[in-house]
Amino acid sequence: MRPQSEEDDFAEVAAISMAITKTITELALHSSDKGPYLARILEAGLHDLEKIDYQDIPDERRVALRNKIMARYTDLITTIPVV
Repeated sequence: MRPQSEEDDFAEVAAISMAITKTITELALHSSDKGPYLARILEAGLHDLEKIDYQDIPDERRVALRNKIMARYTDLITTIPVV
């Protein structure tokens, strides 16, 4: 069993992830050309993530963490239906 604080953190991240995904999906639905809209969201997000320096993470883990975050972000954006 996970400690309560880990569970609370997981719940927070899951809720934020869902809210963001649903918001971007809704915005994409109202865009005349969903594919390019989502591509811009993806590119801008990856660009911004590349700039973040995760100072609380040990140096030897930062690249792996950034890659994991960028992969998850890419998954979130690319799974939004463009139909």
